[in-house]
Amino acid sequence: MLPVLSEVSVRCRVRQQSGKLQLSVPVSPLSMGSSMRTRFVPSDVRTQTILLSVFLLVAGSIEIAAQAADGARGDVTIVVSDSTGARVANATVVLTRGGQRHSLTTGTDGIVRFSGLVAGEWMATITADGFRRWTQTVTVAGEIAVPVSLDVAGLAETVQVEGVSGPPTQIPLAAPATGGSMLDIAVRDLPASLFLVGQSLIQERGARSVEEAVQLAVGMQASTGVGSIPSYSTRGWGGNNVSILRDGIRQNTNSQSSRPLDAFLLDRIEILKGPASLLYGEGAIGGAVNLVSKSPTSEMTVDSLLAYGSYGQYRAGVGINGPLARNVFARFDVSQSGSDGYVGDSPQKLVAASASIRWLPTSNVSIKTSGQYLYDDTSSYYATPFINGVFDRRTRDINYNMEDRLTKSHNKFGQVEADVLLGGGWQLHNQFFAATHALDWRNYEGYSYNSAINKVEVRSYFLIWRNDLLLGNRGYARKTFSVAGRPWKLMIGGEVQRNDMERAGNPTPDFPVPVVQLDPFNPAPHFDPGFAYVRQRDVLIKTRAAFAESVVEVAPRVKLVSGLRWEQIDLAYTPYPSLVTASRTYEPTTGRFGAVVDLTAHVNVYASYSRAVEPTTQLVSLTGSQQRFSLVPGRQIELGSKGGLFNGRLEGTFAYFDIEKRDILITQLIDGIQTAQQIGRQSSRGIELAVTARPVSTFRVSADVAYTGARFDNFIQIVNNVNTDMTGKTPPNVPKVIWNISPLQQIGPLDVMATFRSVGTRWADNANTRLVDGYSTIDAAVSYRVRQGMRLTVRGRNLADKLYTQSTSNTAGRLEPPRAVDVTLAMDLRRF
Repeated sequence: MLPVLSEVSVRCRVRQQSGKLQLSVPVSPLSMGSSMRTRFVPSDVRTQTILLSVFLLVAGSIEIAAQAADGARGDVTIVVSDSTGARVANATVVLTRGGQRHSLTTGTDGIVRFSGLVAGEWMATITADGFRRWTQTVTVAGEIAVPVSLDVAGLAETVQVEGVSGPPTQIPLAAPATGGSMLDIAVRDLPASLFLVGQSLIQERGARSVEEAVQLAVGMQASTGVGSIPSYSTRGWGGNNVSILRDGIRQNTNSQSSRPLDAFLLDRIEILKGPASLLYGEGAIGGAVNLVSKSPTSEMTVDSLLAYGSYGQYRAGVGINGPLARNVFARFDVSQSGSDGYVGDSPQKLVAASASIRWLPTSNVSIKTSGQYLYDDTSSYYATPFINGVFDRRTRDINYNMEDRLTKSHNKFGQVEADVLLGGGWQLHNQFFAATHALDWRNYEGYSYNSAINKVEVRSYFLIWRNDLLLGNRGYARKTFSVAGRPWKLMIGGEVQRNDMERAGNPTPDFPVPVVQLDPFNPAPHFDPGFAYVRQRDVLIKTRAAFAESVVEVAPRVKLVSGLRWEQIDLAYTPYPSLVTASRTYEPTTGRFGAVVDLTAHVNVYASYSRAVEPTTQLVSLTGSQQRFSLVPGRQIELGSKGGLFNGRLEGTFAYFDIEKRDILITQLIDGIQTAQQIGRQSSRGIELAVTARPVSTFRVSADVAYTGARFDNFIQIVNNVNTDMTGKTPPNVPKVIWNISPLQQIGPLDVMATFRSVGTRWADNANTRLVDGYSTIDAAVSYRVRQGMRLTVRGRNLADKLYTQSTSNTAGRLEPPRAVDVTLAMDLRRF
């Protein structure tokens, strides 16, 4: 999708007066159709509450003192409309005066209001998708308003300026909802929960990996499962219920394609809650995580990052962006990160590179090519076994995996995107994409403590070899019509994919590998038994899809937002050595229907119903005997509200969700015979609240909380050769409550910040026999602005040295990092 940005600079003179002066901005319509450790662990809740209270008290005192020193102030109101009188939403307005800077984005009414500005002259810069630059001056001395008119811009202006954003936030309501819709609408107008974690927020909060960055969004959990596979969960659903994508490309299910990745190369992460089949096809009943790469702009910039911390952890990255020739712009980014591992003998190395070029042959045509290469080499730490039912701190640094374990992955992505503006307001977009994945994997994956012999038993020797090639093309056309005098945005499109996958692994499903028995506290080294990879299967998936989305304003302040997707999925599964192909075709229809009602210019309420489907097991593993089962449907009902108050000083989202998955495949004993049937059901209900408050210009606090009630509505599992009814039980690894609070105080060139995170108790198994303790962590940082565009940050993580795990089984759990410290130097040099 093409970001069309123009810039408007407005100089306004404001004189103090008793009355209010309205400032409105007429705009032309867009032709497109618009290792120190301590055993001291404080009482989590009480200690964090005290620390947070002190932090807020100090922050408020500092700000009150600062405000008392200020002089006269004034207010500015700006109203943006097009040449027809229609208001323009999503225009970014920035006021600067010396080192001071304020930024707001227009809502659906095209209005922004700046309050409490220091009296005097200000330069106002306005950026709006598809419009040319406009400049004026503002002299603040009272309450004023100013009109501004913008001319239409072609695609040639899409890289002329770079969008200016406000303070980092996970809820930028005016940002384009590209992670939830192919329509040109804002996040606030999407009747679903969509959160955007941008690079500025990633760096501010000190998120090093994608897993850490994803957890910045409300109710999100991220953990490393099966040694090195990042897994995400939300709203009671995890694993393959949440899809992972790269620039909109879903390479495979999470367990097949998700790999560890440093966050430096990303522009943002788009997190869509609930069913996402409308955009991304089968799968994604729980949600989708889309990793968006940085793109070229016209501005000459160099940004870099260097970091070093505990356990030998390091990060290095550099990005260069700028023009190559007239109307040709390029960007190149490269990063490398690694560590010795916080558990003994578990080093990791990540390498990533990204390159992209954008060419504007005419003002109405844009072509972008891009490619990424990702490599990871992980000496996997899987889990620490429970000793007599609990973690023993003496095993904290022990990795029981074999010495010569291997996990190496190579991912390559390539895309060619074209955007064309046609007469009559039509916009065409086409994206050709290709992706490859190669993986070598040799590990022991099962760990348990045998109290009878006082040994840790290591089992489940597992081999994986993968070679995948994905080719596809996605295109759509969109236009804004006028129906009975009301705007109607329409998008129609189609997609084709071909996914060739080759798999090799263990010689047979039950080939004999001896169980290794180790001393729990002084384990002897053990090594790979040396089995060779054996070719297991070839899988070919061909997909065709047609989709459409629509937004129609049926009444003032009332919009209906809908979408539909039809797919034809042809699956061919060829096992070795028989080479007898089993095939099946599925034709699911999925979609979303919702309504958005604007209560005020900045607050709305919405409701939506969405539907998704997924196979009984991932398609790449769907054998001939399993292909007889139908796809598993899932649906979500969501009610919510989005908006801002007090001139943008308070923004937030609220959502209630109800998700159900039916026809789940369960196996039970019927007359002594194991019988598989699609009769299972599972559901989750809950609420999510995310708020960002900026009561004063130098203080900001973000807070979010998620409550989830998940259960098996109908589920039977065979345990010790007996049917065991799990109905009413809670699915494993689903906490009822997750909350985060992140305050930040600016004190001159210093930013002082902290993050308090709490995750509730959850069950480790379907039968709910093992309850896993909840945990609370505290991170804190001080960041110093060395000079413009250069920042030095010292950060402490898990300051209470909490011993906790995010993913567990009945016998073991993967421990998360202990207390750690790191130092980061980040630079962003522009127009040098």
